[in-house]
Amino acid sequence: MSEKAIYTRKFSTERKQKDFFTENFPLYLQFALKYIEDEEVCKDIVQEAFIKYWKWENNFKDEVSSKAYLYKSIRNGCLNQLRHRDIRRKYYESLPEDWESEDYFMENVIKEEVADIVLKEINKLSETSRKILLRSLDGYSNEEIAEELGVSVNTVKTHKARSYIVLRQNLGHLRSLVFFLLF
Repeated sequence: MSEKAIYTRKFSTERKQKDFFTENFPLYLQFALKYIEDEEVCKDIVQEAFIKYWKWENNFKDEVSSKAYLYKSIRNGCLNQLRHRDIRRKYYESLPEDWESEDYFMENVIKEEVADIVLKEINKLSETSRKILLRSLDGYSNEEIAEELGVSVNTVKTHKARSYIVLRQNLGHLRSLVFFLLF
């Protein structure tokens, strides 16, 4: 096939896609607005649906299949948007009242830094002690840890006790640092 024929075919396909989009965009936009009242969000959802459609355009046998695909894509896009909006709303509602304050910011920076320092010290422990301590911090009971690692409950208790001694020795400086930073 000549370059001119390929270009003409490609141009023809692009023209058909543009015409199809121009003719049907208002219809699908109105459909999306039934789910979400924000027109800009709906425009984005409809455009995304058309982009997905064009990737699969050759897989549809007729106009009914094409339209069904677009309607379902738009509906799913709207429902996903609503789910994400609901998740964001729940997240913001779960935040403490002072979440935008400097104190809240500093408190969380300190917590993250301290947690990082503690985790680095835990990673310096022997493999068995590290596994036991991390599972303990994840809420596992001594019995569950013993069963999972194939050791006795007393072994778990001993490793935990020794690990806590090592951590207290290596992290003693954090007490005064955290106290100083928080007060």
